Amino acid sequence: MNVDKNPIIYGSFVGVFEHFAGLAPRTIIDYKQYFNSSTEYQKRIAKLNISKLYKGTYPYLTGIGFAHAWMFSFLEISKKKGKNEAIYGMIGRCGHDIFMLPGDTIRMYSNINNISTRESIRSIYNKNKIRGFFKGLTPSILMNLPTGAIEFSTMLYLKKKYGNDGIKPFIYGMITGITSSVVTCPLDTIKTCRQMQKGNTITDTYKYILYKRGWKGFFRGALLRSFQCCLSYGTYEWLCKNMNLELDD
Repeated sequence: MNVDKNPIIYGSFVGVFEHFAGLAPRTIIDYKQYFNSSTEYQKRIAKLNISKLYKGTYPYLTGIGFAHAWMFSFLEISKKKGKNEAIYGMIGRCGHDIFMLPGDTIRMYSNINNISTRESIRSIYNKNKIRGFFKGLTPSILMNLPTGAIEFSTMLYLKKKYGNDGIKPFIYGMITGITSSVVTCPLDTIKTCRQMQKGNTITDTYKYILYKRGWKGFFRGALLRSFQCCLSYGTYEWLCKNMNLELDD
């Protein structure tokens, strides 16, 4: 096998694995970020079952292969160059979310409103046409600039300093995920509400969250987000190392 294909092959595999395994936590995060009161959130969570946790899976999976092939290709470039990790992280992460945003918007809308994928697509389109599927793009990009910079820089620093054997990639992913998730959670919360078509502008959405929930509302679901980061980077690095498919430096 041509080793140059590893970000595409393993990146795509890891993306499907990570997002399918992380879909239930992501659904819970969406509920925490969207519903205003703890009582309302708890009522909805109590009604969740396996099928509802994974509602909207198919549109969500559509962009995952492209998204992760893109992101991990830039991770490999940053390894090879040995510098500018932050810049490559920004490019990799922003591209990742652009590929995934339409499918993720449909999934979230379908799940929170408890309607079918077809109804979600129709409703989003009727409200905002094609741009409705890309609501949340601006906060997503603003979120992923620092997220990518933190994740790539932290992962590669820890790998160089402490090695990459055993379960270390998963520990690095957890550390990286917690750091980036806490820093960028307010933008992720705004993105979630934008995807649910809340407010005509980012400013409207910001005011809506602040008025309904206060400052704490911007940090709902911060730690749960780190779970996917742990799975994503940890599994990718573990596969590359143990399947002997590291790119040549």
